[in-house]
Amino acid sequence: MAGSAPNFPLLRSARRHATARWLGLLLMVPAVASLAAHVWAVAHDAEPTARIMLGVFATLTSLGAFGTHDDTSLHLLRVAETSGVPLPDEARAELDAERRRRPTRVRDILPHPRASWVMLAVAFAGVAWSLVRAYEAYQRYLWSLEC
Repeated sequence: MAGSAPNFPLLRSARRHATARWLGLLLMVPAVASLAAHVWAVAHDAEPTARIMLGVFATLTSLGAFGTHDDTSLHLLRVAETSGVPLPDEARAELDAERRRRPTRVRDILPHPRASWVMLAVAFAGVAWSLVRAYEAYQRYLWSLEC
């Protein structure tokens, strides 16, 4: 969905959601890293086993942020197309590719524009909290080596 800015509100909103979905995907990297750090810390008795769930939460919310933005973007593109709004080439290509892969998904998809932004904020907070707790566990492990 790169290129010149569209003049239609549906396309502008679809572009915002298409861009924001990649933030959710990029959050997967530190989320998975924090999950691995929590597993490592549990293996070295630096934190309780239940703390692994914090890494799982961070990973799944970042995946959820990607998914809700992707669904909303695709829905807005479909609505714009059925309304007669001319789609940019890259938007049409993305919608057509999704229709080829999963034709019923594009037709039955539900948008959640507000929830997708909330999900992204929750994912950012979850990943940040998970990384902080993993760092604290690492510090406890280092401290236990000194004693």
